[in-house]
Amino acid sequence: MDFERRKAKTLASLAAPWSDKSPKGTFPTFGENETVGEEGGILVFRFEPLIVAVDYKDVASAQELVSTAISCGFRESGITSIQKRVMVAIRCSIRLEVPLGQIGLIMVTPEYVRYLVTVANEKMEANRQRTDGFLHVLQEKRIALSWMAEGDCWTKLLWWYPADDQLL
Repeated sequence: MDFERRKAKTLASLAAPWSDKSPKGTFPTFGENETVGEEGGILVFRFEPLIVAVDYKDVASAQELVSTAISCGFRESGITSIQKRVMVAIRCSIRLEVPLGQIGLIMVTPEYVRYLVTVANEKMEANRQRTDGFLHVLQEKRIALSWMAEGDCWTKLLWWYPADDQLL
């Protein structure tokens, strides 16, 4: 599928009401599924920072966004070009992933979990500051507006922070 068709399809999906595409049709809640976590039953404490994927028409038009992202602290950002598709990935390395045990067998103390929450909240604040700075620079450079005007790329951004700005 070429860029213009992918762009039209994505813009149409943004206008459509959201629905869960899983076979069950709803998100699982803790206790519903005994295989919580990716490793089937292993409990993992995880924090992941902002990740944005942007589909561009060509490499030349993608370079400004990557340069801006890197200058704002998203040092793992880059451009991937496979066949006719050019993707920009905006990301950084402030993630946290710690195994806690298995369903029914927690192998760490409550104090350690509280410590992990503190570390994750610090990482969340660093992520917020980095993301806010990136958004500010994009607005200053009017990059977001030029994307829509020029039609060189499209993106679907999900900005989410819990109401109380904390993980727990």
